[in-house]
Amino acid sequence: MASSLVESRQDCDHGLQFGHGCGDRRVRSAIVLSVQVKSGHGEDTSRGMGMVQQAMAERDVCSANSAGFQTGCVRPGNGIYGLPTDVICGSMLRQQKVASFAPQTIQNQVAGWNVALAHLAFEAALVPRPGGDGAADMPKCAGRPYVVTDTGPAIQWHDFFRAAQQLAVTPMEVTRLPPLPVYLVAHLVESWSLLLVRVPLLARLGLREPRGPARDLQPSIFTPAAFIMVVDKEARKSVEDGGIGYKGLCTTLEGVCDQIWRWNQEKGKEGVANGVGSKSILEADIVETHVAA
Repeated sequence: MASSLVESRQDCDHGLQFGHGCGDRRVRSAIVLSVQVKSGHGEDTSRGMGMVQQAMAERDVCSANSAGFQTGCVRPGNGIYGLPTDVICGSMLRQQKVASFAPQTIQNQVAGWNVALAHLAFEAALVPRPGGDGAADMPKCAGRPYVVTDTGPAIQWHDFFRAAQQLAVTPMEVTRLPPLPVYLVAHLVESWSLLLVRVPLLARLGLREPRGPARDLQPSIFTPAAFIMVVDKEARKSVEDGGIGYKGLCTTLEGVCDQIWRWNQEKGKEGVANGVGSKSILEADIVETHVAA
């Protein structure tokens, strides 16, 4: 909870704090990626209210900033990828079958390692400067949230699908769907789910919501399918100019190719790289080298 972070200013053992020594003065700082918060009425807002949750948490964390306890927030620009368990690239590589109604959508994404770099850059920016004291020593970035994303231009989902089909040792089957019929079906799924809640008798009769991916096919999934451009120029400014000196290591396409390469290595160790319908690791490496060149 954000409130626990605010109350922890006197607790130097808090897990999100980093102590920085400067002479006989010790300044604690906290850089938060995400926290769970509760509303003023006591109910948990962690389900289905992600944006509200993040806004509340950022306000609490940034308002806790003081001369003796410097805080800040790193706000990843759109989705985070880079791990086998992420819901962007990792889930598609695992499922090996993708149905997309928006392959042309352009969105910024951010690699997990770029987010980690931003976290480290923010921590370094909050280190007290020698000879400073009190508010005069407070860096301009303290108490502020910063958006970070990958270096370079945003990519289409089609770019990821093409990279996975060309480079992954496991097959990637992509089915492109017209958006309008999918949108209409999504309203039907949502209406049926709401009807089951409002008429409990239907559930007692054995009627259930759709299972599998169809259960998630509801109108709200079309909101993040919009074109999303993320600007992180504030985070890239120097500490003296009010930024955190963030510099991403890779573009989104480079990060996606790196994740696919790691996926190939994992599949190779499992001994399934040469299965039916999949490319060998050697073939995938040759194609990847050619693309990189």
